Amino acid sequence: MSRLLLVLLAAALLMAIPKPVHGSHVIVPDDVPGVQAAVDGAADTIVVRESVAPESVHVTRPVVLRPWEEPAWHGLALPELAALTLGAGPAGTCDVRGFRVLRGVRLMNDPLNAPTLALESCVIEAGGIQLGPSVMGGTITARGCIVRGGVTGLCWSASLVGNAIFGGVALNYENFAAIVGNTVTGPADAGVDVVDNDGQGTITRNTIAGCAVGIRVRQANGTAVSDNVIADCAGAGIRTEQGMGLAAAVHRNRIRGGGFGLELAGGTYDVRDNVIEDTGADGIRVTSTAGCALAGNRVLRAAGHGAIVVDVQTACFARNTLIACAGGGAELDGAVRADSNVIAACGGPGLLVQTSAGSMRVRRNTLVGNDGAGLDLGGGASDSVCGNLSAHNAGVGLHWRGAAAPALGCDDWWANAGGATSGVTPAPTDVELDPLFCDEAARDLHLSAISPLLALACGPVGALGVGCAWPADAGPRGAAPAAFEAWPRPAAGGVAFAWSPAAQAGRLDVFDARGARVWTRVAESGSTGARWDGAAEDGAACAPGVYFARLSRGADAHVARVVLAR
Repeated sequence: MSRLLLVLLAAALLMAIPKPVHGSHVIVPDDVPGVQAAVDGAADTIVVRESVAPESVHVTRPVVLRPWEEPAWHGLALPELAALTLGAGPAGTCDVRGFRVLRGVRLMNDPLNAPTLALESCVIEAGGIQLGPSVMGGTITARGCIVRGGVTGLCWSASLVGNAIFGGVALNYENFAAIVGNTVTGPADAGVDVVDNDGQGTITRNTIAGCAVGIRVRQANGTAVSDNVIADCAGAGIRTEQGMGLAAAVHRNRIRGGGFGLELAGGTYDVRDNVIEDTGADGIRVTSTAGCALAGNRVLRAAGHGAIVVDVQTACFARNTLIACAGGGAELDGAVRADSNVIAACGGPGLLVQTSAGSMRVRRNTLVGNDGAGLDLGGGASDSVCGNLSAHNAGVGLHWRGAAAPALGCDDWWANAGGATSGVTPAPTDVELDPLFCDEAARDLHLSAISPLLALACGPVGALGVGCAWPADAGPRGAAPAAFEAWPRPAAGGVAFAWSPAAQAGRLDVFDARGARVWTRVAESGSTGARWDGAAEDGAACAPGVYFARLSRGADAHVARVVLAR
């Protein structure tokens, strides 16, 4: 064999050996008969062949453990350890990649010697990862591992990223925890259960199923819980018991089934853009807090209330959607600000405020088809109830329980079974007009472009603006209006006209049955509709009866029949 060939062969063999992370390295069993013997030596990096018999390994110094071949999840057998213990020793990192551990991993820390255990691409078959006994020492990082038996114990900080964990995570940490992108499967008391001892943490993008509680955070001093997917957790999707530190953020989680969706207590919360469906209890329940903001959340088909906020100093409740919640819509107390919420088809009042500590503001909410009053409020003269749309509820539009009347105005109390209001007289600017929703049956409660509420001078009404050109019950769903139409028929509170847009401007006239013109308007180029309030040009109300509207554009004209009913 030529010298050149020998050199090339030697180079190839050297390249096949994994490069050490740093310093010296040994290969088991080529250089040292076993892993523990190698750990007891001085090498910085220990490379282990797959054929080595499993043994229990106890590490008390910084070291790197690697397999002979890089781990992969497509049929590659990993080298095995019977068990792995990282004991207290000089500060440093035990870095383990690509091993199968048969009976669990244990990190033994203490406040004086705080080791770090880094696991990557490992499979822990039983026993999980156990940390302790001191919360003041020790750090665990695990990435891309399969862990059977969960991750439990006390540590200074933890980073768990992209693992498949069977049996839950239960950590008591002092400094920081990042629990990100894991799949956690029960049974377990909690999929993720953390105690935040004055540190901060983030629990995000995890998928959790089949646990008693999906995520439980105790002493939630600024811990952020966001973008998790949680299913079928019998107690609650997310449960927190907060200390009095920083506000805890609960954002963009998706929770399905189980007991409560969100069950939050103590401290201060910012709860935004969560989606909660088909829970066996309340969708959102917040108690005993200094303050909370609930905004942009969506709760569908909760067996309890959509949201309950009680024993709270201040509550901001805005842009939430609660649909078909059996126990009721929202029940709030404290200094309440309830703005631009949609609450429909719930099994009690739409929005109930038990008591109001301080001023209350209830504005621009849409409350439709609930089994009680649309609004059921208790408060005083300093409170404001304006711009709400309460329609088709089984009770009154507004039931007022306060000793003094609030400031009302620009509310629509349409077709509620119990009447417009009780306990307070509607304001002069309040109305009872058909809002002409896009599709109430399908719970699309946007206003159609011909809604009479759009013409009110006092301002916007309801939580949702225009969402369609024409109501679904005015014709085939999704159909555009004809060349020229009038709605409703008959009309009790004014008439909305709709037409197909055109580049040419035109003229809209209304005539009585004798042919006398009573009202006229310009149809601007590109316009699609107008509204007639049923009054003549001089402002006098037109008599009930039949009228005819004509839309003229050049040589083209269209006529629609109108019936006024008072």
